[in-house]
Amino acid sequence: MKTKKIVAMVMTLLMLITMLPSLVFASAPQGELDGKLRLKGTAEVGSTLSANYKKVTPEGISDDYVSFQWSRKTGEELTEVGTESTYTVAEEDLGSVIVLEITGLEDMGITGSLTAESKTVAAAGEGVEESEADEEEEIKEETEEEIIEEEIIEEPSDIEEGSQPGEAEIGLGEEIPSESDDSEPLTYSAQAVAAEDGSEVVDFGSVEDGSAQAKYVVVRNTGTGALNFEPLSPDYFMVQDIEGTLEPGEEVTLWIQPREGLSSGTYENTITYTSEEGAEASFLASVTVEAADTPQITADTQALTFADLTEGYTEVSEGQKVQIANQGTQDVTFVLPQSTYFDVSAENGNLTAAAGGTAVFTVMPKLGLAAGEYSEELAFQSQDAQITVTASVRVQETAPEQEEPQESSVTADAAGLTFGTVEEGYETAPAAQTVTLTNNGTGTVALAQPSGENFQIGELSAKELAAQETATFTVQPKAGLSAGSYEDTIYIYDTEGNILTSLTAQLQVEAAEEPVYSLSAEPETLDFGSMEEGYAQAPSAQTVTITNDGTGTLNLIQPESEFFAIGALSDLVLEPGETAVFTVQPKKNLEESEYLEMLQINSTEDAYGIVNAYFNVTSAANALISVEKPSEITGLPYGTEKSVKGLKLPAAVVIVTQEGSQKASVTWDVSGCAYDPSSTQAQNFAVKGKVTLPADVENPNGVSLITSVRVSVQGRPAKIASADDNTITGISSNGQYTTDTKITFTAVGAGMDNSDPREGDTRYIPLNWSVANTNSWQQAPYTATFRMSRAGTYTLSVAYNEQEYDGSKWVNTGATDTKSVTFTVANGSGTVTATPVPTGTAQSRNAVQTGDNTNIVPFVILLVAAVVCVAGIVIYRKRK
Repeated sequence: MKTKKIVAMVMTLLMLITMLPSLVFASAPQGELDGKLRLKGTAEVGSTLSANYKKVTPEGISDDYVSFQWSRKTGEELTEVGTESTYTVAEEDLGSVIVLEITGLEDMGITGSLTAESKTVAAAGEGVEESEADEEEEIKEETEEEIIEEEIIEEPSDIEEGSQPGEAEIGLGEEIPSESDDSEPLTYSAQAVAAEDGSEVVDFGSVEDGSAQAKYVVVRNTGTGALNFEPLSPDYFMVQDIEGTLEPGEEVTLWIQPREGLSSGTYENTITYTSEEGAEASFLASVTVEAADTPQITADTQALTFADLTEGYTEVSEGQKVQIANQGTQDVTFVLPQSTYFDVSAENGNLTAAAGGTAVFTVMPKLGLAAGEYSEELAFQSQDAQITVTASVRVQETAPEQEEPQESSVTADAAGLTFGTVEEGYETAPAAQTVTLTNNGTGTVALAQPSGENFQIGELSAKELAAQETATFTVQPKAGLSAGSYEDTIYIYDTEGNILTSLTAQLQVEAAEEPVYSLSAEPETLDFGSMEEGYAQAPSAQTVTITNDGTGTLNLIQPESEFFAIGALSDLVLEPGETAVFTVQPKKNLEESEYLEMLQINSTEDAYGIVNAYFNVTSAANALISVEKPSEITGLPYGTEKSVKGLKLPAAVVIVTQEGSQKASVTWDVSGCAYDPSSTQAQNFAVKGKVTLPADVENPNGVSLITSVRVSVQGRPAKIASADDNTITGISSNGQYTTDTKITFTAVGAGMDNSDPREGDTRYIPLNWSVANTNSWQQAPYTATFRMSRAGTYTLSVAYNEQEYDGSKWVNTGATDTKSVTFTVANGSGTVTATPVPTGTAQSRNAVQTGDNTNIVPFVILLVAAVVCVAGIVIYRKRK
């Protein structure tokens, strides 16, 4: 019995000793990623998320062993948002799910990948901590682990003779429950986008009177749970409700339309579909309502009252007129009113009132009306406008008996008043005209004060007119009328409302035009030739004609000159099209010189004309015959300075005189030439110059001293970047580093510093880099940091894309370049992590190094000794 216990203790000790290497070897993770990846942090805007490796195998995995890819998941669409070890949730992530995918770094001995998803991103302060959301699942898993650990293992009471060392009966307690389902909780989220372009804005643009065609939005269930949406009613829009249940992944197309009756203005609604489960899908709707251009019409009277008629009448002596004015900007065509008691006709058959014009209609009672009083509203209407006028007439059974009827017949001395045409903006109205009214009847008539719409009507000189008496009043257009034709019918009523007579008043207002001020001078150049110094009589005077070419009146200013005598202007005020003249003549006794003067004729309205006057006074010495034109200057490089020196203009030109050829200095008008030094294009232009004759040369024949030279400047050559200039900085070629060193380098492409590219320029942009793995850059800065975990010699390679500027953007040419740097890494002082796995077609068969330098030979010896001991004991017992 004692021997058996000793053997058991020895075996247990040896087993513990042999397990030590496995515990040591497990210090560095190796192998393929497995298990369940989770997230740390809160799924809300502004929160930072990171990886939770608690349930990930192999054990010991950390950020150093994997690469990261963060994405935004909207429906089934994934958008990459980051590659760092952490991710800060942005505003645009609201309502979406954040997905993290980690991929093992093969050079660290880790392969495979795992994915984790966050809860639906909420607004700041409304999210759920990812660890809290996983708490229920973790408690369930921990409970299952505790149940397993509570298995009852009975210790052996004795080792029966003949049994193998270490054997024991294991008694099981309660049945171990099977692993429960690890199901994810349902998520509830939705998204709304415009069906037209997939954006979150439905813009109806500008509509008239609120009428607009319907547009459509798509609402999609982006969660894992079914959604049941509540009805909604926005302020300014009508929208279709979502009926029934929207299953995960399903979408529905809904109409939206601005509400009718919206007044002019701009309207916006953020429209949110809300489900009973708390999911929301929002989009912005906007519309601008513009007021319709409704015609504006007015009538010169609202009531037409006819004199009494006697039953059985066979004619109506006179109809009454209705004048309808169109004050809108569009022509209006009317429909004749339908009437039971009155006949309505259009004057000259014209039913259209032009914009700013009028239409005249005549109304008469119909024949055959029985005795009674008749009143009816006549509707003069068009497609977009309507105005009503009330017509009234009384038909008597018999004519009233009058023993001695007194009649009144009032007439005006003019049927129409014409005030001519004025220009819009007139301050003083045309003079008033007087109208005289005469009572040609036998009775007295009481007059009512007449009125007009567009004309001022003066007070009647008398309100009652006996037979043959007269009364007067004045008519004058109102001030400030806008452009258009105005015609008012002025009715003369008695105090009972009966029309006694009428007359018309007319005025035409023309649109005012902004005056244009312009003048010209003819001829533009006055050449008085050349005379020798001491000339007895000046050259004959020449005449200049000034013309007003504009539309406004010009007030001229008398021109002056230092060397020329200027005659007085024939007229200082010029109406459009009018002309004035003045004379120009060189002054007497001018000294030897060349006189070239620009005479400017000004006006107070800032219009001006220019005349160049030229006169040359020479000495009696050497006479000028001609000026030779300089040779063309070619091949100047791009960017040549705009100066005499830069353009290599000659300081002198060759002149031919009676005594032969010689040189004369020339002054070049560089600033006036067409050369633009900032232009990148090739340029060919002329530079004018003025020759200055030597003191002994005269120009009695008036040879022109104006010369010119042709100059050509090359365009800017394309900047072609050389692949030889692609560099890698921050890392030394053949440099030596350790496994503790973090190496940071920067890739610099040739031509990257070209901040003002032109068409045809080229450059190189870093594309990716590799040591053990290939890593891509999406944008500048083209910098990266890495650390090698195993000693050795490595090569860092950077690939560059060549690009060419097409005039608006850089375009890849398809050409590439690669630059490499070789460096050496030695073991550092710290713990060495996993050695990179070799890449290529042939896989390495060498054992993967763990980074543990512990010598395992002693453990192997102990294991062999244990086996020998056990074997010795067994043999000893059998022999015994």
